[in-house]
Amino acid sequence: MLNYLKNDLSIPSFLGKHLGFFAEAKEISGLPKVWFDLAKKYPDSVILNDDYSHIRCTVSEFTKYISIIAAGLQKLGIKKGDKIAQFSENSAKWLITDQSIMTCGAINAVRGSEAPISELEYIYKHSDSIALVTDEIKVIEGLSHIFEKDNPKFILYIGNQDTSAVKENLKTLFYTFDDFIEYSKDKKLWKATIEKNDPATIVYSSGTTGKPKGIVLSHGNLLSQFAPIHTVIKVKKGRHLLSILPIWHMYERLCEYYGLSKCCVIDYTNVRNFKKDLVKYSPQYLISVPRLWVLLYDGIMAEIAKKPLFARLIFNCLLRISKICKKTKNIVANKSIYHEKTGLLGKIIPFFLTNILYPVDKFSMKFVYKKIKDALGGKFIKGISGGGALPHYIEDFFEAVGVKLYVGYGLTETSPVLSVRKEEDNKLYSVGPALPGSEFMIVDSVTYNELPQGKKGLILAKGPQIMLGYYKDDEATKKVMHGDWFITGDLGWLTKNKNLVITGRIKEIIVLSNGENIEADGIEDVCQELPLISQIVVTGHDKPSLTALVVLNEDEFARALPKKIGKNPNTLSDFKSMLLNDINNKIRSRVNFRPFERISDITFIQEPFTVENGMMTQSLKIKKHIVGERYKQEIEAMYKK
Repeated sequence: MLNYLKNDLSIPSFLGKHLGFFAEAKEISGLPKVWFDLAKKYPDSVILNDDYSHIRCTVSEFTKYISIIAAGLQKLGIKKGDKIAQFSENSAKWLITDQSIMTCGAINAVRGSEAPISELEYIYKHSDSIALVTDEIKVIEGLSHIFEKDNPKFILYIGNQDTSAVKENLKTLFYTFDDFIEYSKDKKLWKATIEKNDPATIVYSSGTTGKPKGIVLSHGNLLSQFAPIHTVIKVKKGRHLLSILPIWHMYERLCEYYGLSKCCVIDYTNVRNFKKDLVKYSPQYLISVPRLWVLLYDGIMAEIAKKPLFARLIFNCLLRISKICKKTKNIVANKSIYHEKTGLLGKIIPFFLTNILYPVDKFSMKFVYKKIKDALGGKFIKGISGGGALPHYIEDFFEAVGVKLYVGYGLTETSPVLSVRKEEDNKLYSVGPALPGSEFMIVDSVTYNELPQGKKGLILAKGPQIMLGYYKDDEATKKVMHGDWFITGDLGWLTKNKNLVITGRIKEIIVLSNGENIEADGIEDVCQELPLISQIVVTGHDKPSLTALVVLNEDEFARALPKKIGKNPNTLSDFKSMLLNDINNKIRSRVNFRPFERISDITFIQEPFTVENGMMTQSLKIKKHIVGERYKQEIEAMYKK
């Protein structure tokens, strides 16, 4: 297949002979046009490098892949508006197939192949998909029973497993990626008229009820992100961007689209090979969720812990000095969100501290922290963190050692980026101002009246990236719109310079630091079936795992304690372990259980949540954002063990 792409006719002559595509490219609207325009300017620039799929291609080869596959899809009957389920993890083949589908004017319904089969089955049916693209044989086998009733037009397999066994048991057309290239290479591609308001993709959110929502994003939604994001990130042609997030995750997907539009090289990796691939590819840009930055931090600190005692003491001392120096410098430069009102007199001490500590910080940057930057590949320029709030201690660490992180914010429904911190105004603990052309408004969560600057409330957003709506669910779409403002479900406040600070979430959805969405209500309901639990609040927003605050049923506790752990226990740790085990057994018993829904720790709360203490509404619903604020220290303590 690769030899065919490299040794056949030149790109322009190939397209002229088989497709007649470039002659009409100017008339084509929508995302795929970006790549064909790019191929005219930089045909020989490498943009995709996937050693795991054995694909390394230039812009012209990328557009050739797209054209060939799109022509084959059309030959099989795919037309504008058709839906194709795409259940796969990261690879260059995913991106190529994704853009081939869009070139036909068709729409892909996306989710990861590691999702439960029941969830994938629901998505396939709900999205009205008529074909399947996947990288896992187990997905094909798991969905085979529905194919018997509703035979898909084809199945396109883009993984690396042996397919001989699955081919024998399928009645539908089945192709590997290489097979499909061979099938499609002599087919003609017909121009699909694509408008900016045409749907491009349906992204399905995680769901615990087995019924995730399908978020419909248009070509215009996606294209609207490129120019505003570039004013902030400013990537340059030929630089390397390491891809590790799930490609179906809109954050990773949009960042790859943007990087490709600027002729960056996308290098593909995975969690298992991430550390060595950092050194191998030496990326200039690393775009990821907070969890990855936490893992990098943990890895660095683990290496420091192996050093002799004296070396550890020196490093920790220098690190503390650097943190203080950077913090005072930010105060003086008006880059601290908590010191915006600090006057000239209030900056005198920070100014002197900065100048006193600067020589030590400069020494550390040159001779100590260089090894940390080398661990990121040696050519690292900047990291972009999104998909959740970055823990303050992580921000403080990377700021201290000179690794620049720019934190952004958005949701799948917003394509997904709403804001990113600016290089010239990189204020720690904020997520930056709204992108050019977008707006934030902070309102009272009950009255929806706008709140004054600095006041915490519900975040509304407006801009060209707001979704078309939820697929086949007008009622749900209406619920998240207030006029032409999108209701994010997050709580926050705006600084004097319009930087947004996220403080919590008003929705009953927890977003882990790896980007997975979890509806806490279902987990809490099943846990509350345990006699020992009177009340429970599941926590974990922007954290690596779920934890819970538990109010015990005192009568059941009095009866259960001697029976469960003996009459004279030395501590209550055995009881806690027993209850935690019971909780997780309950969670595992749920339909569509997913491994990341496991509770990693619990903390017992002595005071029940009541209307009187302000932690319940009049209708006896727990005010989870209030509980989270009240027990913030207890929650944080569960993640420091």
